[in-house]
Amino acid sequence: MLLLLLLFFSIACSFTSFNNGGFESGNANGWTRGGGSRQGIPSSKIASKDYKPGGAKYVATIATTHSDIVTSGYDSLIGSVMEKVVRTGTYAMRVEDLDTKYYVSVISQQINNYLCTDIYFAWLAVLENGGHPAEDSSIMLITLKDVTVGDILLTRLYNAGNTGGGVDARFNKTGEYFYTPSWQIEHLPVNASRIGHSFELDVLAADCNLGGHKGYVYIDSFGGLAP
Repeated sequence: MLLLLLLFFSIACSFTSFNNGGFESGNANGWTRGGGSRQGIPSSKIASKDYKPGGAKYVATIATTHSDIVTSGYDSLIGSVMEKVVRTGTYAMRVEDLDTKYYVSVISQQINNYLCTDIYFAWLAVLENGGHPAEDSSIMLITLKDVTVGDILLTRLYNAGNTGGGVDARFNKTGEYFYTPSWQIEHLPVNASRIGHSFELDVLAADCNLGGHKGYVYIDSFGGLAP
């Protein structure tokens, strides 16, 4: 009986804390969308906050048009060597588009007064290597922050620099593209000292800052249960 009660509590708090965490509404309701230009901006100077509404580099027309809900199928550039672009359910979100021209896109969600003991999400990434050094290359940046105390609990930062040093063993390479062949499942255990805190997930993808090479990230399954 105790096990059933604990399971019920875990599922219940997961569903009440996250708003459309897996995009199963078929839209981005519950998420904040951001975007803008990174023209001339080195990778180390890109920050998600600048591209969200109210940020210094936010451009509404980019924020609302460059990221899309996707349905299951293979990525149109990478194909079947990468897993299908929906992890669970019917939908996922692609952050940033398949075009170039030095754009940045961000999607973000904050969960408040979180009472569960785990946070999960899943991502896939595609970064085009344009022969640039890391500071000029397409990038992705994912952060999970404890908003209550202000510290970053998880960071995933990768770039398509020409040496290949901007990616790790999560990535493979085909042609000029670095890509994750399988969904990367992230798990943050929430320890007792953080129960009841608020958390924020930011997912950013950016083209190279010279405008000729793309970068984008698929995100799915943001919730309190393992996807």
